[in-house]
Amino acid sequence: MFHIELKSQVFQILRDEMLAFPEFESKAQQFGDVYRDRRGAMVVDVVASRQRNYLKVVVPRIVNVFEAAQTPTLLSLAQNPPDYLKLRTGEVQTMVNVAIELLAFGERSKLTNENEICYNWAMLPSTYEPEDPDVENLAIAEISGIGPALLEYLRMRSGGNSLKVDVRVKNSLRAIGVPVEYLSDRGVYAVCQTISTELGISMLELDQILWRFTSEFRMRECG
Repeated sequence: MFHIELKSQVFQILRDEMLAFPEFESKAQQFGDVYRDRRGAMVVDVVASRQRNYLKVVVPRIVNVFEAAQTPTLLSLAQNPPDYLKLRTGEVQTMVNVAIELLAFGERSKLTNENEICYNWAMLPSTYEPEDPDVENLAIAEISGIGPALLEYLRMRSGGNSLKVDVRVKNSLRAIGVPVEYLSDRGVYAVCQTISTELGISMLELDQILWRFTSEFRMRECG
C-alpha cells in the first residue's frame, strides 16, 4: 500500500474544525440511532444512497415512500420486496438480500431485536482492515450491489465506528492537503485511521468533521 507522510497542517486544520464545530460528537453519537426500530428503512437508505442526491431524492422519494407503504423493519423488507420504489435495476433485490443476511446473522448470533442484530454486526472488523475480515462481514460485502463504501455506510448507520470512503471524503481530504489521488480506497481508509488516532476521535466523528469541512469549503469558494 502506498505510504504518505501527513503534513502538520492537516491536523491543525481539522483541530480548528473541531473547535468551530463542537456538535461533531453529538452528531456522530446520533448517527447510528437515526433508524432505530426502522432497520428495514435503513437498508433502503443505504442501497439507494449510491449516486443520488441524499436530501432531495433518497430521503423524500425513496425512504419516506417505503416507510409509508410498509412496516420499516428488516423482516418486512425481506418478506415484501418494495417493487413499487423507483429504483435502478437490481437495487430492490440488493435491499432484500441485505435484510435477509442481517436477519440470518441475528439467527446465528441468537439475537431477535433488529437494533441489536445491526449493532452486533457493525462491531465486526471492516473489510478495509489489513487483517482477514470476518466471514460474517464478507457475507454482506459479497452481495451484488454492495461495494466497500456502502458496506461501511451500513456499518455506520448500524452504530459502528467507521467512515465511508466516497467522493465527499476524498474531496475533503484533498482540500486539507492529503494527496488522495495516490491512494486506493483502502489507503484512504488507513489515512483516516491515522488522523482519527492523532486527533483522539472516532472514525465516525472524523466523518462528520470532514462532511462539514467540505460544506464550509464549498461555501467559501463560491462566496
